[in-house]
Amino acid sequence: MTDLAKLRKGPPPSPAAASDVLADPRGSAEETKPLQFRLPASVVREFNRLAAVEGDYSHGAKKQLFLRMWENYRRVRQ
Repeated sequence: MTDLAKLRKGPPPSPAAASDVLADPRGSAEETKPLQFRLPASVVREFNRLAAVEGDYSHGAKKQLFLRMWENYRRVRQ
């Protein structure tokens, strides 16, 4: 049971200043936008599996794989 004598009286402590939790911690200089399109489920599963393996199962592995593919595409097309 709670010992009411130990509870402090008065206003609650002020909240600590929180940083912007929605900001990109990597400090990307360029604006980002979502890329949304539909693919066959089998392609998505294979892409996710490949991204996970190549990215050592880290957060952002799909994004990194896509960016590597994009850079390779641009290099080949030039």
